This record gives sequence, C-alpha cells and structure tokens, in this order.
Amino acid sequence: MDEMTAGGQTDLGYEAVAEDEATEVAAEAASAKAAASGLAVEARGLAFSYPGGTPVFQGLDWQVPAGAFLLMVGATGSGKTTLLRSLKPEIAPAGERAGMLRVFGTSLDAWSVGDSAAGIGYVAQSPENQLVCDTVWHELAFGLENLGVPQDVMHRRVAEVAHFFGIEPWMR
Repeated sequence: MDEMTAGGQTDLGYEAVAEDEATEVAAEAASAKAAASGLAVEARGLAFSYPGGTPVFQGLDWQVPAGAFLLMVGATGSGKTTLLRSLKPEIAPAGERAGMLRVFGTSLDAWSVGDSAAGIGYVAQSPENQLVCDTVWHELAFGLENLGVPQDVMHRRVAEVAHFFGIEPWMR
C-alpha cells in the first residue's frame, strides 16, 4: 500500500470569500499548500481496525507527492479500499484509527465537511455505480450544485471540463 492521489483544501473561511469564488480560492490554497509541503498525503504509524476485528494495516508510513498519479495494487482484502476511504472523512470506514494522517499538510481530523467536499475526491472501484443523473451535463454539474456554486459559474466550469476532456458532443 503505497500509492494514491488526492485533492486539496483551504484554511480560508468561505464567509470571507464571494460564493462564486470559494471553490477557486480553495483550489488555489490547496495548490499553494501542496507546493509548500510537497506532499498530498502523509501517514506515519497509521493503523486501522474494523470494530471487533483484527488490524487491517498497522505501522504504515506512506507519502504521496503532490501532483502524483499513482497506482495502488494488492490482493483482495489487503486494505487498499479501507486506506483510500480513510482519506475522505465523509466515507471513512467505522473502526479504530491510530497514527498520523495528513492531507496537504492538514490533519484529516481538522478538515471541515465543506473543505473536504471541495478538496478531497474519491472515485470508487466501479464508477458506473456512482452515476446519479440522466445526462452527462447534469452528472458533471452535480458536485458543483451540492457545493452551492452559482449557475453561471457552474455552466462555465462544466463547459471547461467538457472541452478539456473532449466530450462537448455529449453535452448536446
């Protein structure tokens, strides 16, 4: 278990930033923090056990450089998904975690729900099971809607993403 990618977060209060700029500010702050630390993920002596179970992993020291594109491989049941879900507070598995775990230099326990939603992404093993909308446009806009991004900004960002990935024809 020694590879993965992650997003970022901001220390800025969203109330101090115009709503339509909040996500851009969070991304810029995350980039600055990542550049300063050089690490997207850092674990020291990390251990995890499900309730009443034996340890899934223990004594894990692991670093992921900011901007890295990595592959995590291992046998079924070796803890890959448990480790990756541990990086996203909203879907972290129930159980006992010990050791230090930081994402972009901030302890995972210090992330607010809003910053985590804006800065840490997770795609499960079967992304087709994660689709929630009936069109590509709505699927791309779904996360932005949940973050409260204004409609005009949302339309622009969806168009930018569609252009970047070359999927504009799917938007019609």
